[in-house]
Amino acid sequence: MMSQPDVPANALLSTAIKYAKYGWSIFPLWFPSPDGSCSCTKGILCERNSKHPLARLAPNGLLDATRDDAIISGWWAQYPLANIAIRCGEESGLVVLDI
Repeated sequence: MMSQPDVPANALLSTAIKYAKYGWSIFPLWFPSPDGSCSCTKGILCERNSKHPLARLAPNGLLDATRDDAIISGWWAQYPLANIAIRCGEESGLVVLDI
């Protein structure tokens, strides 16, 4: 695991669990490094900077999305800066239109 800068204690974890309690299935995404590049192995060359699944934790991406507090807590214990993704569609009852 790479070192991460300090963040407010459990802020992202609390939000992820709150989303799960809304009935939304969530999964972790890579996050920005201090220099603004993606924290994945591609770094500055990443074409999806901080917007793709953190495969070490969710190797199947959205298929690994969950509402299970224990799994979510485990993910954010390992990567407290992970961005939060919500699985849209029937799974969470959300539809997104990106114009």
